[in-house]
Amino acid sequence: RHENQDNAFISGFFDEVPPGQRDAFDFSTRITTEDPLVLGLCDGVGGGFVPGGQLSKLAGRTVSRAFQTGCFQPAPKDERPLDGQLYAAACLAADAVLKACEDADGGTTLCCAAIQGRQIALAACGDTAACLLRDGSLTRLFTPQNAAAEKRDAGEETEPGDERCLLHCLGMKDAEENFICLSGELEPGDVLCICTDGISITQGALRFALRHHISGKWISRLCGFKRYNDNASILI
Repeated sequence: RHENQDNAFISGFFDEVPPGQRDAFDFSTRITTEDPLVLGLCDGVGGGFVPGGQLSKLAGRTVSRAFQTGCFQPAPKDERPLDGQLYAAACLAADAVLKACEDADGGTTLCCAAIQGRQIALAACGDTAACLLRDGSLTRLFTPQNAAAEKRDAGEETEPGDERCLLHCLGMKDAEENFICLSGELEPGDVLCICTDGISITQGALRFALRHHISGKWISRLCGFKRYNDNASILI
C-alpha cells in the first residue's frame, strides 16, 4: 500500500485494514455459521475536503454492519433473497458516501459479495473487479466501470488516462442506478477473487496464481505498484 485509499471488509471479523497497516498481510478464516459471509473491497477516489480513504472506509463499514446487526432494522432478520439484501446494503453505502461528500470532490468504488452456503450475490460500482476460478478457468464476472475496460470490450483502442477514468462510483448521484448485481451458486473448489485496479498483472498470471494457491500477499507484491504508484489490494 502506497496510500490509504483501499479498504477491505469481512463481516464479523474486521471492517477495515488494521490501523497502521502499511504493507501486505494475510488473513484467513473458516466460516461455520449459517449467517451470510459478507466481504469486499473499496478504493477511494479523489481528495477534496473528504479524502477518498475515509469514503472507502465508510462504504465498507456500512455494507458490513448492515448484515452484522441482523441485516436491516426494524426486522430482526431480513426475509429478502440474498441478492436483495446485498443490494439494499450497497444502496445504504451509496447514500452514506453521497451525504459525506456533498461539499467535496471524492468518492469510492465498491465491490462486495455475500455468501451463504453455496449461494452467492455480488454488487459492484466502479472499477474494483471480481473474477471466479472454476475448473482451472478464470472468468471475469463483469466489466469494470472505467473507460479503458469499456473500450476494450467494444474493440476500440485505449488512450492514456483511460484506466483512471471512472464511469461510475459511490459519490455520484446516479450510483444506485448503475450498480452491477449478480447472483448464482458456487461449486466445490471455486475461488472468488476481488481486486482493486492496482492489481495490474494479466489475467493469465492471475489465473496461474490462483490455481497454485499463491497468497494475496504475494500477488499484490508481484504488481510492484508499477502503473500509477497505486494501492494493490486483493481478496481471495
